[in-house]
Amino acid sequence: MRLFTSLYALTCIGLATGVLLTGCAAQDSTEPEPCTTTATVQLCYGMTAVCRTEHTTLKLANGTILHPSGKVWEAYLPNQVDKQILRISYAILPRITNDAPGYENATLSCLESNQPRCGNE
Repeated sequence: MRLFTSLYALTCIGLATGVLLTGCAAQDSTEPEPCTTTATVQLCYGMTAVCRTEHTTLKLANGTILHPSGKVWEAYLPNQVDKQILRISYAILPRITNDAPGYENATLSCLESNQPRCGNE
């Protein structure tokens, strides 16, 4: 019986160590997601003071409208331009309320913009 208890303890320690090492290896090899989805910036119609920070949406080619969030989006906010075409990667967030039907809340993990520069328009 004592041998069985010792083997059980060693098995548990081995499994725990394996899980920890696997978790670390998975985190180290994670590559950033490529920006593969095209989206169009849509500023709100009223152009109110909070329009550019609270009500900007992204419209996807399939008609889905995203209400974006996350660090990547917050970094982009000062540079946003109505009808600008972006490339993004995102994850849909669970819907908490139904106050905005037709919109999906999403966290962006990647955002690329093609800002025209002088002479390249």
